[in-house]
Amino acid sequence: MHARSPLISALLALTLGGALAFGVLAFLSTSPSAYPQATTTPSQTVVEVVDTLATTTTRSASTTPDYLDERARTLRASGAQFVVIDLSAKTLEVLEQGTTTLSMPIKAIAATSSWWQTPPGYYEVLSKKPSHDSSFGNVTMPWNLPFQGNFFIHGWPRYASGRPATSAVSGGCIRLREADAKALYELLPVGTPIIITEDRFDSSLTFTKRLTPPPLASEHHLAVDLTDNRALLASGAQEQLPVGDLATLLSALVASEHIGMERSLYAVGDANDNGRIKHNERYRLFDLLFPLLEDWSREPEETVAQYMGEDRFERRLAYKLRALGMDTSHARVATSGVALETTALDLVQLARYTHLYRNFLFEITDASIPIYLYGEPTTGRRQWPRIFPGFEDFRGGVYDQETGSVVALFDLSEHGGSAATLFISLHSDDPLQDVVDMRWRVLTAQN
Repeated sequence: MHARSPLISALLALTLGGALAFGVLAFLSTSPSAYPQATTTPSQTVVEVVDTLATTTTRSASTTPDYLDERARTLRASGAQFVVIDLSAKTLEVLEQGTTTLSMPIKAIAATSSWWQTPPGYYEVLSKKPSHDSSFGNVTMPWNLPFQGNFFIHGWPRYASGRPATSAVSGGCIRLREADAKALYELLPVGTPIIITEDRFDSSLTFTKRLTPPPLASEHHLAVDLTDNRALLASGAQEQLPVGDLATLLSALVASEHIGMERSLYAVGDANDNGRIKHNERYRLFDLLFPLLEDWSREPEETVAQYMGEDRFERRLAYKLRALGMDTSHARVATSGVALETTALDLVQLARYTHLYRNFLFEITDASIPIYLYGEPTTGRRQWPRIFPGFEDFRGGVYDQETGSVVALFDLSEHGGSAATLFISLHSDDPLQDVVDMRWRVLTAQN
């Protein structure tokens, strides 16, 4: 994050600059946005509660199961044929009637430093392509089984000369030996379930030793330590609610996993222009992600929906929700953008996946993204995040003013806490202050 003087931090935390100004220059300024900001300290009421109540309250042990384990158990019990891929062990197995019928090593996946890490989740064989010419690296890949967007299972890639690729990592796909890829290709029909796991992607959530909650304006909130999957604060986390502009995180995720960053898209929308996107002009997807995630503008969603087709975009949103185990969430493409109904518990899944595998999306929201890969976005970029600009430990999030909802990620490691602590407040009269109060409660308990 950027170094900020105490004076600037205080000013940014207490107030926001004016309303959206004219043109891209307004978005490159150092002044934050026109959304109301929470103060950097909790309310006096919360301080009193923290001082007088016990740090923790022991509750009966309760753990939500890992959804990928649940999927595997269900498929085993049914006797269905399915694939289990372990990214940590780099193994692939085909199971049928509950037993392994084929096993092979994985030769390459994406590097953990890549923007396009190989995605864990619950997928399926979407199609079969005996040969595919990849625009990444200008290679031909044999025996392809696409399972999501630009992510395939395939054999060893070769250049046009016939020379095999030498890279030890992939661009996100699951790379096999050519003979293994051919055997898998011939064995699996379209529609075969694929479960992709990785040790660090554990969706179980433990509700055992939670903190005494501060008074909050929301009855639907969660504070989660993502490093050990522990719920620190929780209330109303399973109630399905519309979350307005929080849907932009899901939209950005789906768009970025299906459309190349350099792909030129024709901007569409009504006259409700925010100054960053000019209608009837072309922008790269990379350019559109900035107004989508920095300002929660819905015009990029309209552009993506036009490019993909609304029905196809909606199906891909649903596919990603299923892939992440967000079973109580529903997304549809509406005239005002993507409408998402979800729960705080499901939003943990979305945020966890984004943090671990597509963290550049969070980096856009906290104005810390490195832009060397694609250059400066033509839509401009903010120098300060729209929410929590005075907090050095803020690591990204999205906010909806209309429904009073926010998802915010913080790195509390310098304060003795977790490097990835997630705060969610839904349908609150003051969601930003809720996050500040929950953050303070967590820090008070840890110090």
